[in-house]
Amino acid sequence: MKYYTLPTDEGITRAFNGTRFGPDETIEFRRDYITKALLKNLVGYHNGYTMHQILVTLELVRGDVTEKPKLLKLGKWWLYEQSKPYPTMNESNCARCRNPLNPHQQVYCSENCKLIGC
Repeated sequence: MKYYTLPTDEGITRAFNGTRFGPDETIEFRRDYITKALLKNLVGYHNGYTMHQILVTLELVRGDVTEKPKLLKLGKWWLYEQSKPYPTMNESNCARCRNPLNPHQQVYCSENCKLIGC
């Protein structure tokens, strides 16, 4: 399975720069908002211009705001990662498997570590 590099917290903050979506704009709030917008996009609903531009900036969707945007592989991967009931790749049990430069990218320290899924 190919792993995609999800947008970092800094990238999300940059994409949301100059916007106001509510009084509690933590990074968790923004991640949830992105997930809800991608789900709306997937079922064919319109997100609005600002949210559409944020999704395009993060390279999760492609297309014009006037037509139905296409969900890119990274957007699908985002939804997959957010819907998992078990720990995500950046919550790895093995400290050596976490990439300190990009915590969303899984780097296995050994083949055995890859098999047990830490």
